[in-house]
Amino acid sequence: MNRSRVTWTGSSYLRRYATAIAAVAIAAALEPVVGSAPGFPLFFVAVALASWHGGLGPGLVAGLSSIAVITGWMQTSPELGRETVRFVALCLVATATGGLAESRRRILDSSREAATRVSRLREITAALSGALTRDQVADAVGQRVLGALDAGVGIVGLVEDDGRALRVLRVVGLPTTVDEPARLRSLGDDEPSPLAEAVRSRVPVLVASEKDELVRGPHLGGEMAAQIVLPLVLEDRAIGVLAVGWRDRVELDADEIAFLTTIATLCAQAMERARLYEIEQDARRQAEWASRMKDEFLATISHELRTPLTAMLGWARLLREGQLDESKVGRAIETIERNTKVQAQLVEDVLDVSRIINGKLRLDLRPLDPRGVVEAAMAVVRPTADAKGIHLLATLENEPFAVSGDPDRLQQVVWNLLSNATRFTPEGGTVEVRVEHVGSRARISVRDTGQGISPAFLPFVFDRFRQADGSSTRVHGGLGLGLAIVRHLVELHGGSVRAESAGEGRGSLFEVELPVVQAKAVPLPVEDHRPVDPSALDGLRILVVDDDVESLDVLTAVLVQFGAQVKGSASAREALEDVQSFRPDVLLSDIAMPGEDGYSLIRRVRSLSPERGGEIPAAAITAFATDEDRVRALSAGYQTHLPKPFEPSTLAAVVTDLARRPLRRAPVATS
Repeated sequence: MNRSRVTWTGSSYLRRYATAIAAVAIAAALEPVVGSAPGFPLFFVAVALASWHGGLGPGLVAGLSSIAVITGWMQTSPELGRETVRFVALCLVATATGGLAESRRRILDSSREAATRVSRLREITAALSGALTRDQVADAVGQRVLGALDAGVGIVGLVEDDGRALRVLRVVGLPTTVDEPARLRSLGDDEPSPLAEAVRSRVPVLVASEKDELVRGPHLGGEMAAQIVLPLVLEDRAIGVLAVGWRDRVELDADEIAFLTTIATLCAQAMERARLYEIEQDARRQAEWASRMKDEFLATISHELRTPLTAMLGWARLLREGQLDESKVGRAIETIERNTKVQAQLVEDVLDVSRIINGKLRLDLRPLDPRGVVEAAMAVVRPTADAKGIHLLATLENEPFAVSGDPDRLQQVVWNLLSNATRFTPEGGTVEVRVEHVGSRARISVRDTGQGISPAFLPFVFDRFRQADGSSTRVHGGLGLGLAIVRHLVELHGGSVRAESAGEGRGSLFEVELPVVQAKAVPLPVEDHRPVDPSALDGLRILVVDDDVESLDVLTAVLVQFGAQVKGSASAREALEDVQSFRPDVLLSDIAMPGEDGYSLIRRVRSLSPERGGEIPAAAITAFATDEDRVRALSAGYQTHLPKPFEPSTLAAVVTDLARRPLRRAPVATS
């Protein structure tokens, strides 16, 4: 701010008029010495000097004073009237000249001020255009804008996203004790602060007096003698404020307020550019992080798939060579079977995450007792725990109670937690499961004595694709998806899950809480693990359709093992002919086949008359395993949908169900 705008004080005002009177007095003193002359030149000079120096007002005072003196001297002179008229005319000319000079000075001052403002605007624009972030914009305001305005104090603040508070980014020229309380200011209607008023009104707010400042801005501690708060307005919305203060009293005219408003507009535009830049940078960082996570995930899944494939391929080749003794043959088969299940679980985890990301994971809710869910999951995990010498303990609530849940998905939650605990617990350790009824919540907790979780990783333990050790030297495998799936499944059930650990090597605790419902729990289906009777499918004629020769061969072998008569078809066209010629009792078909898929096949079958096989029971046997795939298969005309891979006993159960005959199990051997 140009210091010429400092308000005129009383002493400077009197000085101009005193100078005018002094000039007249000097002229009066010199007139007798110099001698009178027409027009009284000394008085004319005094009037001209007073007008030139002080402006129109002092010039008029000097002129009137001169007339009074001259009139007093020449009261009896016959020339008084004529000389007085001449003198008055000359004084008017001198006064007018002084007025013109004053106008010229004002014009020149205005021009200089305008040029200065343009120059300062250029500097400010350059400084703001170089600022990329909002903090940098605030720094530019503090370093350049306040300097350009000759201001001693400045405050830059931005409105919070919720619009209820103002966060101060920078405070310049105030001590810390004054600065800190202003960091977050309320924008409520009852907030008297000029900062809040400027945001609410979207017009500049002047603090006119020290009393006003102390009442409306007490946090400033009387540091400023003059203050203006300018809203940073963007598209008729206040996004922040720029407060400018001077320690000396200043007078702001309309031009200066307009200049300050222009600066505020530039600051608002710079803040918006910086906000968009920060959003873009944040999006870029997230995209780069996602890209890194994708690359790491692909590398991990490649490793996790190749490792079991290596074992499976190696044992398969040794089996083909026929050089293994009986014990090693059993070991080879066990290894191939175990690694096949590992791969199937990896694929299922990836599919679950895909369903979660796309919002397509659905639950089949019913009242169930969480104790039964835990017992079922423990039965699956116990062989692994026993093999590692891990003590698997359970403490269950005595009284029955119910939660609303999907039995398969809740068992998946508990299985994931138990699998994690047994994986990261060393041999001889302990994994303890508790089921408690706490108020209106069911609490399932899994505590282990394993390697624990570092404090740095604990906040990210439920994130997708995040692993505490993702290096090539890590001890434990996996994709880092299990706990992310746990969190999502629990939240879909209206519950919560948390992790706790005292640090590495000190074990961990996972707690799941679910809302309790006032309903009788539906018993969980009891799985019969007895082997299927080899004659379970005796007499059944089954048509199997699959374009993959190896899949067709293995399905045929499994069904023949249970006594079925099997006919294989390699295409939908061939299968349609076989339906009418072979007259099967059950149709099993793949979905993805070249030329014509399984959906088209079943629609064509259903268009046949019952006598030609149009009502044959059918199952879709496919690697398309999502809920949407199941719905599509049923809508097309299949009675059931069986995702690959599956156990032979599961296939036998599906076929007997379609053929409407009970599934016979082999009798339990007794000794």
